[in-house]
Amino acid sequence: MGQPWTIQGLRGETEIAGVTYRQLYAIVRKKLDYFHPDRSDPDAFCQDVCCQVEKVQGIYPNVPGLTDAD
Repeated sequence: MGQPWTIQGLRGETEIAGVTYRQLYAIVRKKLDYFHPDRSDPDAFCQDVCCQVEKVQGIYPNVPGLTDAD
């Protein structure tokens, strides 16, 4: 599903490694401070959280092996 470099595509199959629950909690909590249900897109919120997790993993913005040909 989706383009390979998106969370809905192959990128979404990447396992989360090297992130503690404490780090994940901090990421989500920080993002929730700016989330307003009437003005925010839940999918965009989730995508942003996933990108922040990838930054902690050290793989953002490039996930090896994901190309348009995949």
